[in-house]
Formats: sequence, structure tokens, C-alpha cells
Amino acid sequence: MSKETENKQNTEHTSPLVKRRSITFVNNATAPKLTITELNISNCYSADEILIKVHSAAFNPVDILLASFANSWLSARTDKTFGRDFSGEVIKVGSNVQGYDVGDHVCGLFEHFYGTEGTMSDYLILNPTKTKALGKFELSKGSVYTPEVYDKYCSWPLVFGTAFQGLLNYTLTKSIWKEDQSRKILVVGASTSVGTCVVQIAKKYLDISVVDGICSAASFERNKQLGYDTLFDYHSDDLVDQIVANSNKYDVIYDCCGNSYFSQCMDKVLKPKDTGSYYVTIVGDQKMNYKNPKINFVSNLRKLVYCTYNYHVLKLEGSKDFIDVGLDMLSKGELNLPIDSLCEPEEFEKAIDRLESNNAKGKIVVRF
Repeated sequence: MSKETENKQNTEHTSPLVKRRSITFVNNATAPKLTITELNISNCYSADEILIKVHSAAFNPVDILLASFANSWLSARTDKTFGRDFSGEVIKVGSNVQGYDVGDHVCGLFEHFYGTEGTMSDYLILNPTKTKALGKFELSKGSVYTPEVYDKYCSWPLVFGTAFQGLLNYTLTKSIWKEDQSRKILVVGASTSVGTCVVQIAKKYLDISVVDGICSAASFERNKQLGYDTLFDYHSDDLVDQIVANSNKYDVIYDCCGNSYFSQCMDKVLKPKDTGSYYVTIVGDQKMNYKNPKINFVSNLRKLVYCTYNYHVLKLEGSKDFIDVGLDMLSKGELNLPIDSLCEPEEFEKAIDRLESNNAKGKIVVRF
């Protein structure tokens, strides 16, 4: 911690007690709620931690899934805070912390499992050494850090990281993608937030020439603007036939929403296994019903064991790699992630309803 930071945090926030609003749940037998507590910002963090004033946080499906799976028999009867994505400002820095100062603008992915700390809160306490997917952002001189800026910077980490690792964590590394830019990608769920990131990473970071997508015809124009080449309407009765007729087979099929379109004809749409091609999913074989979520572990395991093609179920891991790439793309105007809706903490039920509807076209952001 620098001397300047020490002076700042000794003079700012004259009252050590602040109101802290947090969107929480206890288990799947209780409804989410807005919890209001008092936080003493002078001693709530350790020497290895920083205290962040959260300005914006984004909901993700995983937030709803974890709350739904928090069985009342197994889950501790304590408040657990929603949220992983966030942006905000550092207001306190522990004496052992290096690389962060009061006044730094930060964003990232805060990984936790049923933790009391979460990003859907006025304040977030974290250890920057343990929080790998954490980065600083700075606007050009004279620019104002408006609520819209914080909305933008909170909306991308989880979905961008998911897209990034799905393209780069398996057989096709960045150097392999760059060596052969004629490789092709098919995105199932082109309009999802992850799909939106996949096409932008592929086109602007990996220089891939062809990225096709499956989505509703109503989203064709929007998705074309993001960089997709050929788009297929998932309502079409002959969807698979259209894809087979159009394609010389894909190197990667990235499933962002859960489907089994190609279960009987994968060899017609995916290149041979020995070319390094693969199918990656973040959901499984079926679209998730977030109001009554179920995960088909047996089907996923069967695919992983018996598949005749390379099949992966992605589990996101926090990493500085994708944070650095994402921040660089944002600074260059190469990453655009639509925001579906905004709400205040007191309107959290609207945000959850919108997420559960499966109709959101972009991120659902809460402003604190």
C-alpha cells in the first residue's frame, strides 16, 4: 500500500459505519431478499484485502442455478450473496496489498461458492491475490466515470471468460488458430451473451474468417452487426439440413444454450477428431429451465466417456489471461456486450424474473 493511499483512506469516508444493501438468499426453500446491514469500513478488511465500493453488478444464470441447488438440508442457514461480475472503485487497501490503491477503478469475476461475500452488494471485500480474474481500467484524461461506464465494465467478465476458454483451453491454441485463419466456428445460441463474446473474440482477437451462428431470425440483423457470417433460424424444420448444405464442416461447434441438434449427424457438421476439432457446451444436451433447473449428469458423463468426437463441458476458471485480453479489447472498442436491462437493488425481483424468462438479449445489470 502506497503512502498516498494510506493518506486517502485516512481522510475519506469520515463515518466508518455505512449502510450495505446485499441481494441474498439462504437456500432453495426461501425467497431471495434485499438484506440491509451496517458495515464498518475502517476494520472490515484484513491486511491482505481491499474494500471495493461496487457501482454495478451483473446477474448470470449460474447465480440462479446455485440458489436453486442450495438444498435446505445441506446448506447453512446463513445469508449468501448473489453475484460474480462487478465494477467499482477501491476505497480501502490492506497494508500487505501490492498493486492496488485507493481510487483505482476495478472490474472482474469474483469466484465464490455460497459465500457471504458476493458482488450484488454495495461493498465487496476480496483478496486480490486470490481473485485471479481482477483488473483495473482507466478512461482517457478528462473522461467521466458515469454509471454507464460502470455498467459496461461489470457486464463482461464471466461471459467473456467462458467464451475465451471455450475457444482456447482445448486442442486449438491461439497460435494454431492464427496459423490457419480459414478455420470455422458454429455458435449455437448466437444471441446469448456468451455467443456474443465468442464471435467478437474469434473475429477480432483470433482473426477467424468464418463464424456462423444459430439464433432466431428476429436477431439476424443484430448478430450480423456483431460479426457473424451465415445465420440459421433455429425455428426452421430443416435446420440441420441447411447447416450441412452450407458447411464444409466446422472446427469448433460452441453450444451456448443446450441442444441435441447434431447428436445423430455430428460427422456431417464437425471435422474429424484427429484434426483437433471439438464440440464444447456450457449447458449440456438440453436448454436450461431456470425456474426449475436440472442438470443431466448421466448424459453429460456418457458423452465425455463414449463420444466418437472431442466433446467438452466447460467449467470456467478465473484467470488474469482473459481479463487482460478483455480489457484490451474494451479499450480499443473491439468488445461490445449489449445490456438488456438495468435496475436498482430494490428491484432485484424484476432482474431475477428477467433472467429466468430466458428472453434477455444481453446482460441484466444492477446499479448500486
